[in-house]
Amino acid sequence: MKCKYWDCGWCYAPENVETNATQGGCFEPEYCPYTKQMTNQQPPDIIEIGGVKYQRVEEPKPPTLYEALHEVYYGTNYVHKEEICGVVERWLPAEVIEDGEDYNNGWNDCLKLMRDKIK
Repeated sequence: MKCKYWDCGWCYAPENVETNATQGGCFEPEYCPYTKQMTNQQPPDIIEIGGVKYQRVEEPKPPTLYEALHEVYYGTNYVHKEEICGVVERWLPAEVIEDGEDYNNGWNDCLKLMRDKIK
């Protein structure tokens, strides 16, 4: 991470910021206390863009297929093929609404093919 006070070997930090600069020169920025403090900070959960504050929200991750099967059939010795197919079909994601972009070409076709092969 680049120090915001460093420029071409010179340190322009205000006096209240602890640095290792000597007479304005920054000779070892990797050992500077301010740089170490910057790298130890966690990314903020709230950012401000254009005066508007945004909070990072992480959506829950969908379960893996193993987790979906394990949740339903844990401890059973025998499982019918139709039951497994039902769990897999419910686990498959929804089809994507086409928006004309190339990044999702074939996605819906692949999902349809998998659903047809399950039956």
